[in-house]
Amino acid sequence: MKKRFTLIELLVVIAIIAILASLLLPALNNARDKAHQTTCLSQVKQIGMAFAMYVDDYSETLPVRYYNPTDGPSEAWYRSALSGYLPYTTNRDMYHCPPTLKEYSVSTYTTYGYNQDYLNWKHIGSVKNPTETVCICDVKQTNNTAGTTHFDANVVKPSRFGTPPTMTGNDRNILPFPGDPNYYGRPRGIHNGMCNVLFLDGHAASLHTANFYYNQAPVTDKFFDRN
Repeated sequence: MKKRFTLIELLVVIAIIAILASLLLPALNNARDKAHQTTCLSQVKQIGMAFAMYVDDYSETLPVRYYNPTDGPSEAWYRSALSGYLPYTTNRDMYHCPPTLKEYSVSTYTTYGYNQDYLNWKHIGSVKNPTETVCICDVKQTNNTAGTTHFDANVVKPSRFGTPPTMTGNDRNILPFPGDPNYYGRPRGIHNGMCNVLFLDGHAASLHTANFYYNQAPVTDKFFDRN
C-alpha cells in the first residue's frame, strides 16, 4: 500500500519551497537588473557610434540637442540627426533605457540626456579631453511649464544646481528632485545606483552620479565642460 503524505509533511514541503524561493528571488532580480544595465550600456555605445559618424559628415561639428524649426514640429534633434546613421535605431527602444521604458511609456523623446550646455553645435576639436567629457547619460524626467513631468533629452551642467551641487533627493527615482527648475535634466542612478554614461571619445561606463556629477570640486563642471 502506498504511503500518503500527511498534512504536516505537505506543509513542511511548502515551507521549504517558500524559503528557497525567498532566497533565490533577490539573486534573480539582481541578474535581471544587471542584464538591463548591460543592454542599456550597449545601446549607449551604439548611439556613440552614430555621434562619431555624424561628426565626420558635418565638418567635425556636434549636433544640437533641441531644434525648433520655423515651419514644422519641434524635435529632440540629436536623436533625429543620428537616426540616419544607424537606421535600426529609429526603433524607439534604442533611445530608451530598458527598465525606464518598462516603467514609463515613452513615445517620442529619449531617456538619455545630451550635454547641451557645452556641446550644442560645437566643433569636436574644441573639446580638450573627450575621454572625460560626458556626451549623453541616463536621466530623470524634468519639470515643465504644464505643471507635469516629462523626459526632455537633456542633462544640464552640474553648476546649474550649485557649485558643486549635492544630491537632495532619490537618485534612482524617475522624478526630478523637489524644487528643480523647469527643463533642468539630472542624471539618474537607475541601475542599482549606477548611471550609464557615454563619453565624447565613444567609450561608455556605468558610474555613480557622485563620481561625475555631484560633489565635484574644485571644478564643478569637470566632466561636462570642454577643458
